[in-house]
Amino acid sequence: MRLFFSFFFSVVLLVLLISIVGCSRDELTLDEAGIEGFIVRELLINDIGINISKNTHVTTVWVYGSILDGCQSLHETQHWIDWAEGSTINIRITTKESVTPHECASEAVNLLIPVHIRAFFYTDTGRYKVIVNGVEKEFRTDS
Repeated sequence: MRLFFSFFFSVVLLVLLISIVGCSRDELTLDEAGIEGFIVRELLINDIGINISKNTHVTTVWVYGSILDGCQSLHETQHWIDWAEGSTINIRITTKESVTPHECASEAVNLLIPVHIRAFFYTDTGRYKVIVNGVEKEFRTDS
């Protein structure tokens, strides 16, 4: 009977370890997706700025980010406004890099990316939140 329990316990432990390793690999693929021979990652964000134009109704979010090396390039920028959370602007900026290794400059490159958002309605005074790749920053406007 002890042999059966030790065998059963070993099998359960092995299945548990395999599932933990499998879950950790799935988490890595959420941040890094492969498309057409490229690895896509979120841009590293250093800072966020905002410029709300009262005349043109165009809001410009200035994203200060970093590319790790010369192998990466900008891939895609998406934005959406979440009115349920208040006046929250969400932005996702991704980079891509080739799956096949080749020589690249090893220096990091700092970027300034303007994201223009039309039809962002605001009041003369209020609080606004901008979230870029999970980095949050709040802004306040006064008349």
